[in-house]
Amino acid sequence: MSRNPKNKLREPIPIPPPAPLPEPEEIDFAQILEEYSSGKIDLVVVLGPTASGKTRYAVNLAREFGKVRPAEILSADSRQVYKGMDIGTGKDLDEYGEIPYHLIDIVLADPSRRIVVVSAPGKRHAGDVKVTDLLIALA
Repeated sequence: MSRNPKNKLREPIPIPPPAPLPEPEEIDFAQILEEYSSGKIDLVVVLGPTASGKTRYAVNLAREFGKVRPAEILSADSRQVYKGMDIGTGKDLDEYGEIPYHLIDIVLADPSRRIVVVSAPGKRHAGDVKVTDLLIALA
């Protein structure tokens, strides 16, 4: 089957150039450490794409913060909460060393269960793990 010469090819649609990336943010670590040690801030959030070094960065921050006030890591990863899902979840448990961490390897992967997190300071839940600011409820 040959092309009908009366049918003309469309003009190509131009692809616009990608949007420019924002300038990297400068982080004043000394100011953050000062605010943490004074109690002005209690939480530092480390965000980034998969495999970008968040765990190593968070552990290093916790070690520095731990020199002035106790510091712990609270994982908010939707996959690391499951026991037995070690491949592909980047748990990197060996990197934590002496730094306490929470919400990693909490529950077996079971599609019939839901995990709900609500505030309940000082309670013991999830296999007698003391979580100072969270209650982990399995439904």
